Amino acid sequence: MMKHIKRLLLAVGFLGLSLTGLRGGVVFDSLAYFNYTNGAHPTAELVLGQDGNYYGTSHNGGTTNGTVFQMTPAGVVTQLLIFNMSNGANPHAALIQASNGVLYGTTEEGGTNGNNGTVFQITTNGQLTTLVSFNTTNGSDPMGALVQGANGTLYGTTSSGGTNGGYGTVFQITTNGQLTTLISFNNTNGANPLGALARTADGTLFGTTSSGGVSGTNGTVFQISTNGQFTTLVSFNGANGANPYSGLVLASDGNFYGTTYNGGLAGVGTVFKMTRTGSLSNLASFNNTNGANPRGVLLQGADGNFYGTTQSGGTNGFGSIFQMTPGGAITLLYSFDPVSGGDLPVAGLIQGPDGNLYGTTQSGGAKAVGTVYSLNVPMAPVFRAVTQSGGIFSFTWTAVAGRVYQVQFISDLTQTNWTNFGGVLNATNGIMGGSTAIGSNTSRFYQIQLLSP
Repeated sequence: MMKHIKRLLLAVGFLGLSLTGLRGGVVFDSLAYFNYTNGAHPTAELVLGQDGNYYGTSHNGGTTNGTVFQMTPAGVVTQLLIFNMSNGANPHAALIQASNGVLYGTTEEGGTNGNNGTVFQITTNGQLTTLVSFNTTNGSDPMGALVQGANGTLYGTTSSGGTNGGYGTVFQITTNGQLTTLISFNNTNGANPLGALARTADGTLFGTTSSGGVSGTNGTVFQISTNGQFTTLVSFNGANGANPYSGLVLASDGNFYGTTYNGGLAGVGTVFKMTRTGSLSNLASFNNTNGANPRGVLLQGADGNFYGTTQSGGTNGFGSIFQMTPGGAITLLYSFDPVSGGDLPVAGLIQGPDGNLYGTTQSGGAKAVGTVYSLNVPMAPVFRAVTQSGGIFSFTWTAVAGRVYQVQFISDLTQTNWTNFGGVLNATNGIMGGSTAIGSNTSRFYQIQLLSP
């Protein structure tokens, strides 16, 4: 059971479990302000490197054409590369760190084939290699992040170009730069993909297009095999959402979750769930107060809930960070302010090893050209596995490394005073556990408290 509430009871044989959490409030922290020299107007999610640092791109800055940067967990930004048009310009998408430890990304513009964008690789010390310069026929203007297949091949999309009227492509590229176009969109099957692809364990790729489909303008969800077998799964119609600008996230329940920039009850975007066969359910519609016009990909947090950003809306009208339960209940966590926290959060979030959420804003901050921020959300623990074997009762729960938990129990739900089960636990990883002999107990109920955010 994956419910984000203050107490959850569930029966397990003769035993019961409950959860308590959310002590303390949400804490927002601006970690870095861009100043144009070190970058400007980031539009993409960060990626946590294997070395513990964060890596990202800025769409502008450096000189004019954008940068690749590194940021320490403490917020110290180091510029790794300034794009110069010939090696690419104006990166819009997030980086990925491939299995070989090298970072890969795309630029929306630049390159040596008519300013159509590039695919590049860059080491963590800033050594750049341009792998492909798009030429319109094989695609143009890539705006989504790459994804790596099990065989090491990279997959991505271009928002325009291709051989069917310039509506974009899906491509694969080897790490040494051999590019193959898998499909060129034709508007009827979708047009102008902006988000990253999502990959399932069997290698199938799922993605969105921001336009096209049956309506011609509202966008689609599609699946494509690595050999180019293509199926349109959903054509949005406005009421169920319109214009998905981000990709999908494959959640722990096996379904995909995503957002649309427009459409829904108030016309300012939705959150949806989709099965692998294309059955779509609308979970929530934004209403300006809780946010409007989401552009970044969703994140499923360690607590099982989803976290995301909206470009506009919120209390101040400059964008928001929200939490959504798997059932679709949205909670506004933070409303952006141009001066203190930045504005236009068009990128999604990632969760760091400390449990905090990290993201970027395209504008605002000290120089009004964007920020990097963190959000501390006290995530309630969730029970994952409960077993009884040989007279021993064992259980595990989700945790965040460095946070402090206390397991407690009572023998009857009418009791009000819980007994501590052992001492406080400082979590060392994402799953913690405990066990005890059942003995003569006829009933016992356990709970876990999050003592520190």
